[in-house]
Amino acid sequence: GAIVDIYPPAQPHGLRLEFFDDEIDGVREFDAISQRSLGDVPEARIAPACEALLPGEEYAAAAERMREALQADDGGDTKAGDDLLDSLPPLPEDEDDAALFDSRVAPAIREKRYREAESSEKERRRERLLSDAETLGGGMPFRRMRAWIPVLTDRTGTVCDWFEPDLILLCEPERLRTRVEERTEGFSRDLLSAMERGEAVREQEGLLTDWNGFLRQTERAPRVLLTEMLLSLGGIRPEPVMSLNAAGIPGYGGQIRALNSDLAKWQAAGYRVYLLSGGSARGKRLQENLAELGGKASFSEEGREAGPGEAVILPMTLRAGFILRDSGFVVVSDADIWGEGYRKSKSRKHSGERISTFTDLKVGDYVVHEDHGVGIYQGTARIQSEGTWRDYLLIRYAGSDKLYVPVEQLERVQRYIGNPDQPPKLNDLGGRDWARQKGKVKESLKTLAFDLKELYAERSSNTGYAFGPDTEWQREFEDEFPWELTADQAQSVREIKEDMESDRNMDRLLCGDVGYGKTEVSLRAAFKAITDNKQVALLAPTTILAQQHANTIRKRFEHTGARVDCLSRFRTPKQQKDILERLAAGDIDILVGTHRMLARDVKFKNLGLLIVDEEQRFGVAHKEIIKNMKRQVDVLTLSATPIPRTLHMSMTGIRDMSVLETPPEE
Repeated sequence: GAIVDIYPPAQPHGLRLEFFDDEIDGVREFDAISQRSLGDVPEARIAPACEALLPGEEYAAAAERMREALQADDGGDTKAGDDLLDSLPPLPEDEDDAALFDSRVAPAIREKRYREAESSEKERRRERLLSDAETLGGGMPFRRMRAWIPVLTDRTGTVCDWFEPDLILLCEPERLRTRVEERTEGFSRDLLSAMERGEAVREQEGLLTDWNGFLRQTERAPRVLLTEMLLSLGGIRPEPVMSLNAAGIPGYGGQIRALNSDLAKWQAAGYRVYLLSGGSARGKRLQENLAELGGKASFSEEGREAGPGEAVILPMTLRAGFILRDSGFVVVSDADIWGEGYRKSKSRKHSGERISTFTDLKVGDYVVHEDHGVGIYQGTARIQSEGTWRDYLLIRYAGSDKLYVPVEQLERVQRYIGNPDQPPKLNDLGGRDWARQKGKVKESLKTLAFDLKELYAERSSNTGYAFGPDTEWQREFEDEFPWELTADQAQSVREIKEDMESDRNMDRLLCGDVGYGKTEVSLRAAFKAITDNKQVALLAPTTILAQQHANTIRKRFEHTGARVDCLSRFRTPKQQKDILERLAAGDIDILVGTHRMLARDVKFKNLGLLIVDEEQRFGVAHKEIIKNMKRQVDVLTLSATPIPRTLHMSMTGIRDMSVLETPPEE
C-alpha cells in the first residue's frame, strides 16, 4: 500500500511506483518540483546511479584484489618517532640549563607527536578502505568505487571502447592536448599525495589516459580536426586539409545599432542569418528594436528556415555565433547580442580585484588573466578582424609576448593586488609556469587544511552529549511559527541540529544581519535541548537586550510549558537568590541573562546548550569563562557583526559557521 519515488539520472521526470502489497500496481511519471502526476507509463528502465559497474559474480574477486593491493602497499617507517626520542639530549642537572633543554627537546617531541598522529590517521584511513572492500565482497558497491576500477577489474577503457565510433571530431586539438597534459600532471600529484596519506595505491595510475594513450584510442576510427589554424600535432596528421572559410562573430554587448549595421551587410551579400535571442520576450523585443532602425528580421517561435538574404530571430541559446562564408550562413548567438553577463550563472570566486570596466585600469598596471597568468596592461587597441572592428585589451607578458583580450572577456582579467613595492614576475605566454604555480598553491592549501584539521580534531575529540532526534513536540513547536522559513534559515536549523545530535561539542557561529531570523533559529535549538531534559542559557551583552530576549522567548514558548526566567541587574537581590536556587534545582529550563550569569554563584543542574548573542561585545575575562564553558556544552554564537578573528576562525573551519543571507519576505 506504499509508494516509492525514484529519480532516474537519465530521465527528465521522477517515477512514482504504487504498490499493492509487494506487487507494483502502477508506475507514473511526476514533476519533481510541483509533485504533480504527468501520466501512467507501462514500463520504466532504471539506470544505475553508479559509474562503476561489475557483474555480480565478480564482486568477491574484486574485493579480494582490493584487499591485496592495500596490503601490498601498506608500508612505512614505524621507528621514526622512537628514533627522535633516542636522539634527545639527557635531562639537565642544573636548573639554569632547563631553558636550553626545552628549546632543544620541545621541537623533537612535537615532531614525534605529529608523526604518531599522522601514522594513526593513516591507519584509520586504511581501515575505512578495508571496510569498503568488505562491503564490496558482500555484493554492494561503495561510494568511491569508480576511483578503484583499475584495481577491481582488467576491463578498463575509454569512451571509444564502449561505443566504437565511426567518426571522431576533435575540436581545437592543441587545447585538448594541453588540457590532457595538465590534467594528467595534476592527477599524478594528487595520487602521490593520496598514497602518502594512505588513501590510494599505485595500481590506480590507470584511472586516466595520457595524451599518447588518447591518440592510440582514437586512431581506430577516422578523425576530423576542427581548428582555427593548421597545427603540427604529434601523432596526428590532418590529411586532407579543408577550409570552411569560417569566422567568429564580434560581440555586440546589447548595441543593437552595430548589430543592425552588420545584419544589413550580411543580407546584402545573400547570407542566411539566424539571430538567437535567448527567449521569446527578448526575441520580440529584438525584432522591434531592429525594425525601429530599419532592419528586417522576423521572429519565429517554432523555428523556420531562413532564405538567402533573410534574417530569422529564434528563441534559442548558443555559447557563441559563427559565419560560414562558403555556405552563406550566419548564426549570431544570444551571448553575442546581449553580452556574456546577461544570463544568470554561478557566482565566480575571484582572488584578485574585480574589474568592472577597462577604464578602471591604468597603463602599466599588473593584471592577472585566469588562463595565462601575470602580465602588464598596455592599454586598449582597436583592430579590424574579418571586416569588423573590435576593441581589445593589450597585455604584455615576459619577453615580447603580447595578448589581445576582447573587451567582452573582461571578466577573465583581474587587477594584481600584491605588494606594490615588490612587482611580480611576468609569466610566459603559453608557458607552463602559470599552471605549475596554480598547482603549488593547491598543494599549499592542502597542507594548510591538514594543519587546521589537526587543530580542529583536538577540539572535536572531546566527547560531548549527543541529543536525540526530533520529537513530535519539536515539529509542533516549529509549526507554530507563523511565517515560512527562508532557505538560509532552514539550512542553518538543519546544520545546528546535526551538530547537536553528534557526540562532539558544538561550537557554531550563526551570522546574519539584524532581522534575518537568528533568534528563531536559536530558539528551535533551545527547544530541542529542553525536550532532552537539558537546560539552556542565553547570554546577552546588555540588560535591555537580555530583557527583550526574555520577552520573546516567553511569548514563543507560551504553549510549551517551558520555564523561562531572566537574570540581570533589573532583578532584586531576593529575586536573584530565588532564581539561582531554582536554577540549581533544575526548575528553570531557559535562563536569559547578562554577564551576571557568568558569576561563580550561578550553578546549572544540567546545562546542555549555551547561546551567546554578540560575543564580541563581552570583555576578555568574560570571554575566558565562555571559552571554558565551550569545553563542556554545545555553544551557539549569534552575531550580525563578528570580529575579524571570529570570522576568520569560521572561514578556515576551526569553528563551524551558518550564514543567513536572505531577508525574510516583507
